[in-house]
Amino acid sequence: MKKKWQAALLLLICLCLTACGAMSGGSAAQEAMAEPSYATEEAAEMDEYETGSYNGLMDNAASSGAKPAEEPAAGDDGTQEEPDVQADPAAKDQKLVYQADLSIQTLEFDSTMAAIKSSVKDHGGVIEYESLSDSDYRWYYYEETRTGRMYAHLTVRIPSGKYEDFVASLEGTGGKIISKSQNVVNITRRYNDQSILIESLETQERRLMEMMEAAESVEDMIAIEARLSEVQTELNQARTALASMDTDVAYSTVNLDVEEVIRYENTVQPRTFGERIAQALEGSKDNFLDFCQEAVIFLIYAAPILVLLLIVFLVLRAIFRALRGKRKAKAA
Repeated sequence: MKKKWQAALLLLICLCLTACGAMSGGSAAQEAMAEPSYATEEAAEMDEYETGSYNGLMDNAASSGAKPAEEPAAGDDGTQEEPDVQADPAAKDQKLVYQADLSIQTLEFDSTMAAIKSSVKDHGGVIEYESLSDSDYRWYYYEETRTGRMYAHLTVRIPSGKYEDFVASLEGTGGKIISKSQNVVNITRRYNDQSILIESLETQERRLMEMMEAAESVEDMIAIEARLSEVQTELNQARTALASMDTDVAYSTVNLDVEEVIRYENTVQPRTFGERIAQALEGSKDNFLDFCQEAVIFLIYAAPILVLLLIVFLVLRAIFRALRGKRKAKAA
């Protein structure tokens, strides 16, 4: 009887322990369900990037360890104060993009083009685009003088350190600079934002790869791989954009329009009366000779028709004479 009571007591203790374990397991499962998954957090972060939210970008940069650029402090009147360049070493590293547009007219087109290309080579630049056009559309005529002009457009990339020297060297290419415009674009803020974006995407890529290694089910692996592919695509695009910015900062752009012109002389010598008469006689002689030549050419072309008309005229004349002879004979 005593053994039965001890067995019943042992069974009751086991049931209590099992119930406690089930309750603790259920609460742990509820906590796990209540806690948002990492994939959901990653999707929310990327939504912030895709919508272009700068606040979300700064938050993600802070979580990845990157330090966002500090905004300048506001003054007493509420305006933004410019940071002290000497006090802030980071302000010296500005990302500046230089561009110039020039129009050049020249009397010696070939020599000017050769001088421009030589200057590009001397300054370590490269001609990114070149186009040539000739407006002499009557070159196949018998005229010996040119009636058209040459025109060229060049897009040149010059190392930014030699940009000003190259622009100044264009004065000595044998042409005249008709127009010149220059501008500088500061892309420091956009460059820093792009760098922060790349750092955040790289952090997401590493964490997704860790999740891929720890995934236990095929469904989780497929979901993580799809998200990883999206992050890697955006990361490649961001790196390409940053590389393009680096190229624009390292190499300045110069657009050149080169136009060939001719020198006009406005000195007109007055003609005497004798010169005018001689010119009139010369012109009338030329006109008479041209008329005779055209007449001979016309007769040659019209000879078959003229011969045919002559034959018809002679036949009709013979018929009329025969009829008139018969009428005279009857009348007699």
